[in-house]
This record gives sequence, C-alpha cells and structure tokens, in this order.
Amino acid sequence: MGETPKPNADNGEYGGKPEILFVPTNVLGLGHAQRCSLVASELPKDAHPKFAAFPSCLPMLNRYGFDGIPLVSRSEFHAEPHANDVLNYLRLNSSVKESDIFVFDGGYVFDSIFRTIAKRNLRGVWIRRGLWQAQQNNAVALDREKIFSRVIVPMEAFDELNHRYSDNPRLKTVAPIVQQPDQNVFDRDTLRAGLKERFNRDFKHLTVTMLGGGVAADRTAQVQAICAGMERRKDTLNLVVTWPTARVDPGWFCWQNSRVVRTHHANSLVSACDLFISAVGYNSFHEAMYNKVPSIFIPQMSTFMDDQRARAQAASSRGAALLIEPNQMATLDREISNCLDGGKTEEIREVLQQLDLPPPGNSDAARLIQELSHEHG
Repeated sequence: MGETPKPNADNGEYGGKPEILFVPTNVLGLGHAQRCSLVASELPKDAHPKFAAFPSCLPMLNRYGFDGIPLVSRSEFHAEPHANDVLNYLRLNSSVKESDIFVFDGGYVFDSIFRTIAKRNLRGVWIRRGLWQAQQNNAVALDREKIFSRVIVPMEAFDELNHRYSDNPRLKTVAPIVQQPDQNVFDRDTLRAGLKERFNRDFKHLTVTMLGGGVAADRTAQVQAICAGMERRKDTLNLVVTWPTARVDPGWFCWQNSRVVRTHHANSLVSACDLFISAVGYNSFHEAMYNKVPSIFIPQMSTFMDDQRARAQAASSRGAALLIEPNQMATLDREISNCLDGGKTEEIREVLQQLDLPPPGNSDAARLIQELSHEHG
C-alpha cells in the first residue's frame, strides 16, 4: 500500500503531454479553490486541468466543470494529527506523472505537497498571497519555496500593500486574481426581481452580510447585531451569505428582514447589492473593488491570517469603503444608516468608479503556468 507506481512507457509516465493538477489548501474556506478555478478557467481548452481538493471544495469545482480527486481533511478521530496528510500524499503521488505540473494555492506547504513534488520531480507552482501581518514569522513557510519551479504572487489592488520580498527569478507577480460577473448572463435588475419573488418580499435596499464561516474568528455576535439593526428597516432585505459548508448559527434564521443564503455564487449577489458588509479577505475585498460595490469592511485579524486591516485601511483612506472594527457595533449601525439613507453609498460608488485598477491577473497567472508545460523538467 502506498508504493509508487512504476514508470510505464505505454501510459506516458515519462512522456506525453503534461497535465496540470491544481491543489488548493482548505484552511480558511473555499477562497483558495475559487482562486485556482479562476486561473484554471483561463488555460487553453486543450490543457484539461484537474483538481485534487478537499470535500468542501469539490461541489463548487464540479459546478465549474472541473474533475476532482478527493483529499482527506484533518480530523480529531485520526490516531495521529498528521494521518490525513500521509494519506493525501499517497493520493497525490499516484495522481501525477513526472512530466506534470503541480499547482498549489495556500499559505503553508504541507508535507504531502512537498514530498509529492520532490518524489516525482515535478515542476511545481505555488500561488501565494502576500500582505503578511508585521508580527508573523514566515521563515518555515518560505523555506519550502525552494521545491517550486515558479512562485506566482497575486498582487493587491493598491501599491502601498505590495512588498516584493525577493529578487529570485522564480518569483512572478500578477495583478489581482479576481472574479467578476459574466456580463453575458448577469443582469442586476433581473437578479433583484428574482430575490423579491423568492423571498416574497419587496425591498428598496439590498444588503449582503458576509463575515466568514467562523473558522478564523467567531462572527456570530456581529451578524446578530447587523440583523437586529436591519429589523428597523422595512425597506431593506439583508442577505447573510455563507459558503455551503460554513457554520451557521440557528439564531440567524429568526429575523424578518434578513435571510440566510448558503451558496458558491456569492459574487453575483454582492454585485447586485446596494451595500456589502464584509470581512476583508483577498477575494471578497478585490471583488468589491473591481465590481464597484460600496462596502463596510470589518477585518478579521487572527495571527495566522493576512493583514485584513491594512487592506481595509487602504480602501478607507481613499474613500472607497468604510472601515469598522469588530467591537464598534454602534458605529456600524450608524454607518449602515448613513450609507442607505444619507447618500454615503453614492459617494463611495463615485470614488470606486474613479479608481485606476490594473486589469485582473487571471490570464497572466494561467500563462505563467502554461509556460512550464513547454519547458523540460
């Protein structure tokens, strides 16, 4: 069990067209898998990328048209805390041949990732966000960078947030990797009309609250406070949007003016809303900026996360969003009123329209990966 399959000239073990395997990590939700899917979608049609992903990610990837090999999540029922990573190594190792390209998206390179690339002598690509918190020590994580042929860093929307930590030629930067609605099918008015029919409720204002699934920080109190404030607003429908696998507090279902929506397709809802109340993760932040959505950002600042406060501050200082600290619930309630009743959303939207943002880097990231398929390992 676990023995590496022997090379076979007939099955193309050492030849044939390289395949591209994407492996998103699964620490803080599905954002890594979503980013990988955006890049994979930009590859040529004959590239046929495949995924190895955790169970929470596979339904989304399947809906996007990608095949997926299931990986095993960590569990307290395992005899050893690293037992799942041993099994994942066996699955990954048996899923690639030596001409393939291995693309990992995550903050820490697990042993299963490192060993598979080393054992199979693969051309590895690490898609890795920057914007670390000042107190973070990333020495161990960055030491594992040496196993990769190329490191792709999706940059931040604003220059002051970008810090190039190395001049190594393997390091490549691209503009933000961001999801935008398909304008061939997205229609804001039609979507809003559909929501009115679905929830049997008319509204003037549509808000989306998306504070995360509680993995990095418990946001139950903040969501409850927002929903309580929305009860005074008969003209507003507040959608509490989560990933399908996120933890949902039963109390969120008790409000009249708020509805819980569990979906992989939050981007369209966010693009159609009047006000977005959100944590400041990479994906959510850039979708708000690029899709010109007025937002109130509430940063999550666990020690192992990227610097969400810096991201929110950069937007706030430009007038492109509002920054509210997690303990400022009274201020949050006041700012929601200022946005929806006092015209603040229009002021923010005007600033957003004037932002000079670089074109999304989705296709550039795909090109950098595709280039490796034309090189000899």
